[in-house]
Amino acid sequence: MSLCEGCTAPCCRHVIVNIGNLTADQRRWAEMHGEVDRAGNWRLEARCQHLRVDNKCGIYKARPQVCRDYEAGGAMCLAARAKEKGSSDVL
Repeated sequence: MSLCEGCTAPCCRHVIVNIGNLTADQRRWAEMHGEVDRAGNWRLEARCQHLRVDNKCGIYKARPQVCRDYEAGGAMCLAARAKEKGSSDVL
């Protein structure tokens, strides 16, 4: 069974960007437009247009490199799944 089997695809429904190098004012703006965790990761809702209703990729063989590099079961994956379940360290 694939790690993605039965997953709700949070990795394809939001974007996480580290904003640790922003000024205090820029960080404040980011916090008003998405969630920022203690590590400085900014989470924005941004559903992929190729995500199918079954939560599978509609362009899997031609998906972008950033998707290919995303490690199923890795730290970002587990953090996204935890966020979906309501447990996170969001400020």
